[in-house]
Order: sequence, then C-alpha cells, then structure tokens
Amino acid sequence: TSGFGNNGTINGGASFATDTPQIIIGQGQGKYALSFDSANEYVDVGSGASLRIGGNFTLEFWFKVSTWADYNDLVSQYATPGWLSTTGFKTDIFANKRIRFVLNPGAGEIGAEVSGLNSNQWYHFVATVNGTNLKLYLDGALKSSPAAGQMNASAGTIRMGIYAYTGGIYSIDEVRI
Repeated sequence: TSGFGNNGTINGGASFATDTPQIIIGQGQGKYALSFDSANEYVDVGSGASLRIGGNFTLEFWFKVSTWADYNDLVSQYATPGWLSTTGFKTDIFANKRIRFVLNPGAGEIGAEVSGLNSNQWYHFVATVNGTNLKLYLDGALKSSPAAGQMNASAGTIRMGIYAYTGGIYSIDEVRI
C-alpha cells in the first residue's frame, strides 16, 4: 500500500511469504513479503507522475534469496525490462551471491555492489543518490560510495521481481522510494 496511491499490481502468481523481516525488527510475524520464483511473477507499480524518480532519491527494501541466479531484478525503473537504455535504476542479484545497484542518470551507467551474501537470510538494502555520490548500504553499513550526479527524471515503469528468467527464488518486503 502506498501513501501516494501507487499500489502495485501482482502479476503471474507472486505469493505472500510467511517468513518476513518483521521478525528481525521486532514487530511480529505477518504475511507482508512477496515471494518470486519465476520469470512471469512481478509487481507493476506503474509510471505515474508521482513515480517519475529524478534528482536526489533513496530506495530501500528488505530481501531474502533462497536460490541465487544471474540478473534477477528485485526493484527497478526503466523503460525496457532488463536494459538501462534510458534514465532509470535497477537492483539485481547474481548466482555468485551478490547484489548490485545500477543507476543511469542520463549519461551512462554507474554501479555499486555487495558480494559474499548468504542464502535464506534477510538483508536491509538502501541506495541513496545525493547529487554527488551513489551510496549503497546493507544492514545499516555503508558498502560502496561511487561518484554519481543527480538522475534525470525517469518515465520508466517501477517493477518488483521482474526479469527473473534465470531461475532465482527470492522474497522482497517493505519497498520505499
């Protein structure tokens, strides 16, 4: 549910998970996380005016991966699924147990990543863009901070769980932009 009416549409059978990060942060267990396990499961949040992300912004969410696979997008915004040919961002996971955030502010891609992650463990992911740097945090610790200017506003669709054609199985919870 969104405070701005940007409620997503679940496509292809993504399901609610009973194992959520609520346990970690002490709010009790509930059916809040969404679980994705195939290429046709995703949430489409749309591309309305309030979703034209640009300038300074922060993306945060919880994620847990059961089966790691290459190029599974957890949260993304770009015009064509899988490609950053225009302004936008994507957060994807890889079979070698790493997560990467890639930003295209309108003049080429800038990326940051964290490797050495574990299966079946919840992580809190935060990426910020402040006009000077892209900062990537994992569980509250700064992991990478490459130089990055402000992003031009993207007209792309925000999606969660799309482009999972290589077989990753994962859950996502509490996405905020």
